[in-house]
Formats: sequence, structure tokens, C-alpha cells
Amino acid sequence: MLDRVVARSFLVVIFGALAGCGDNAPSIPLAERRMEEIRARCDQLTRCGLFADHAVCFGFFRNLPDPNFDASIAAGKIKYDGARAKHCYDALSTLTCDATVQESRVLPAACGDVFTGAGANGEACVYDVGCRSGRCNKPSCETSECCPGVCEPNTKSGPGATCGAARDCEDGAFCGTDKLCHSLLPAGSDCERDLECGYGLACVGGGITGTCREVGHAGDGCPFLRCADIGLRCVAGTCVSLGLPGDACTASTDCSPYAECDEARGLCIDVPTIGMPCNISCAGDAWCQSGTNICVAPLADGELCGAVNQCASLNCPEDIILRCAPAPVCF
Repeated sequence: MLDRVVARSFLVVIFGALAGCGDNAPSIPLAERRMEEIRARCDQLTRCGLFADHAVCFGFFRNLPDPNFDASIAAGKIKYDGARAKHCYDALSTLTCDATVQESRVLPAACGDVFTGAGANGEACVYDVGCRSGRCNKPSCETSECCPGVCEPNTKSGPGATCGAARDCEDGAFCGTDKLCHSLLPAGSDCERDLECGYGLACVGGGITGTCREVGHAGDGCPFLRCADIGLRCVAGTCVSLGLPGDACTASTDCSPYAECDEARGLCIDVPTIGMPCNISCAGDAWCQSGTNICVAPLADGELCGAVNQCASLNCPEDIILRCAPAPVCF
């Protein structure tokens, strides 16, 4: 199985380029875009065996508020195209389960230009899509207050050029630890991360350095203890489906990353929801309250908090007394 990543939200997808859409094309209203993206992602995750059904998937993810993004759209700093969003989410819903191929590693071209920004180079920004270039250079800020970046040219360089992050390099290249863009590596090459290997390959092996190799699909052998598809794991040398609630398990790695292993009963179980006992995490808007070990609803503004995920606003400002507060609107 490829790297286990449990995300509680979906970020806005801004990649590629999209051909023009007709005026009568199906469109997603702005108010529905976040829910429609979750639905699209759940189409893929359910089809790939990470959820038993679409309804469970849809209830798992938190529909996060983003007052800054909404304010930017209201002010005309970001423009939204609902027809392009429909094309994008249709593409996301049909993504392959194979995490090694180009389709998975470079998100659909249909997701470009869903949002377009008005910010010129040098102007303040919060989001990449707030810039005409599509790139906002954002500082690292340890604060809940506004921390804007600056719009800058969005250039992608080929092998040999200097880079600071993966997005500085063109498709088919990666940013190495030497801060240079390199062509994706062929099978048999030394590697440290999957993203360094050519499409269709994964970085496998123990230690700091692995090797770029092809990995198997369902029913294939997995001599390197890895499988290509996101819904698979390696068991006794064969790629098999990850466990869903009700399936047998001995550890959390036997189950979907969106489930848990009840080791006492030896069964994969659903991540708990509001009112249920919990150890670390909860599904949807809920969070696991220490002391009671019960999943509880997010806190309203003014209530005492210990972390941002406990607040409905996702804002628990650092102060002498921590209390949930409205998220700051920077634009």
C-alpha cells in the first residue's frame, strides 16, 4: 500500500489548463462547490475500496469553512467558473486507483481555471488562485492572524534549474535535496521518495535510500511489500484489499486509512462519530475530547479550546486563555 494519508478536509484544486466551456454547459453553484468536491472524491475512494459505501465516505470528511476565500470571491479578487468546476469534479470522481501513474500524480487538466485571480505580481495574496500568475509566495507564519504572501511569476523549470519546492519544476521533473530540478528516475535508480520515480514506479526498500520499481495490483505478488493501488496492502506476498469495517485485522495497517482496528476484537471498525468513545480521532466535524474520550461537536466562538480542530471556526488563537474565535478575514 502506498503512504497512508488521512485527511479531514479537501483543499481547493488548482492545476493544469482547461479548454473553454459553452454558456449552456452544466454548472456547479458556488455555494455547493465544497460539497461537490467531497462527493467527487468519495466516488473515487469508494470505488477504490477505502469506504464501504458513498454515504459513509461523505459523512467522514469535514466541510471546512473558509471565510477568506469567500471574501476574496465576494470582493472580485477571485473569480469562479461553475462550468469548469463541473468538468473538474467529474474528472476527480473517475481518477484511477493506481497511485503511481501520471493521472494520479498530476491532477486533471480539467481542474485548471476553475478559479482565476486578479492579483498582479507584487500584490498581496492569500491563495495561489488570487494571483493572475497562479502563484502566491506565502511566508511560514505561526499565528492565527493574517499572514499574506506576495503574487509572483509562476515559472516551472526543467532539469538542471534551481528550485525550492516541487512546484518549481515542470511535469516530469522533481526538486531534489540539492535544490535542483531532476528528470524523473527510471526503474532501478536510487530514490528517497515516490515522487522522484518515473510514472508507474514507486520508491521501495528499507533505509533512507530505496529503489524505483514497479509494484503490483490486486492479486499480484508484492516482493517489495508495496502495492500500486490506494486500496491495497501486501499480505503474505500478495496484494489484497484493505480491510473495511467488519473485516479481520491485527493492526491499523490492515484496515483502510479511513477506519480503525479494534485489536481487542480483531475487527476493522468505523472511525467514531459524535457521542461515541474515541482514542485519537473522530469522523466529520467531531473531535476526541481528552478525559472523557468521547467524540464531541466543534466548539462555538468564545468557548475554551486547546487546538484549532476543536473550534467550528478552526481558530483557537494563542493567548493567556485559549478561546475559539472567528477566523480572521484578510481580504
